[in-house]
Amino acid sequence: MTQPADLSMSGTPFVQINTLVAVIELSLSSWLVNGVIPGLSRQPLKKLQPDEQDLIKVLLRSRDEAVKNGAVIEPFVVAYEAGRDGFWLARWLRANGIETHVIHSTSVAVSREHRRAKTDRLDTAMLVRVFLGWLRGERGHCEMVAIPTIEEEDAKRLKVVWSRNIVGIRSDWLLSNTPTGSSVYSPHKDRGDPCCTSIRTPAPRLPPAPRSPAPSNPAAS
Repeated sequence: MTQPADLSMSGTPFVQINTLVAVIELSLSSWLVNGVIPGLSRQPLKKLQPDEQDLIKVLLRSRDEAVKNGAVIEPFVVAYEAGRDGFWLARWLRANGIETHVIHSTSVAVSREHRRAKTDRLDTAMLVRVFLGWLRGERGHCEMVAIPTIEEEDAKRLKVVWSRNIVGIRSDWLLSNTPTGSSVYSPHKDRGDPCCTSIRTPAPRLPPAPRSPAPSNPAAS
C-alpha cells in the first residue's frame, strides 16, 4: 500500500471483518503482540523474544486461528510505536508483504488513569484502539511517521553525527582561542581586524582634571 500524504488518517478503505490487526510493544528484552482477530471475541496477547521470524510465526498462527473460526483473512495490518528500534522492522515486514505503520509516539493522547497504571497490557490495548481509529479514517487518534528508506535513514544519521562533530570542534576551538576571563569572543581578533579591537580593549580613561590652587585667605595674614 502506498503511504498516504496525510499521516493523521488512513487513506485506504478498512474492512475489519477480514483484516487481522496487530500492534507490537517493542523493548530490548521482549516484544508484546496484541491484536484484533476476526472471528474471535478476545484479543490474544503474546510475548516473544525480539525476533522478526518469531513475529511472523505469531501472525500466521493468528491467521490460522481466525480461519478456523470461519473468517476469511486477506491483509495483515501491523503497527508499532516509534522509538529506539527505528524503522528496520517496518521495512522488513513490508518486504514480506505485511502492511506496516509506525505510530508517532507524541501523537497518542494518554489519559491520567493510564499514566497512573502503566503496564505493557494497557499500552498495547491503547495502541490497538488508536490504530483502529486511524484505520477507519477518523482523525484525532494518532499520526503515523513516514517510513524512510535505508539510504534516507543513513543520510539523516550521518547528518546528525556531522552536526554534533562540528559543534564539538567549534566548542573546542572557542575554548582554546578565548583568553581566560574574557566575556566576549570575536573571531576577528586572530585576523587582526582593527574594527573589532574595541570589543576586547577597554576605552582609555581620561586623565583627571588638574586641581586649581587653593585661594589665599587675607584675614589669616
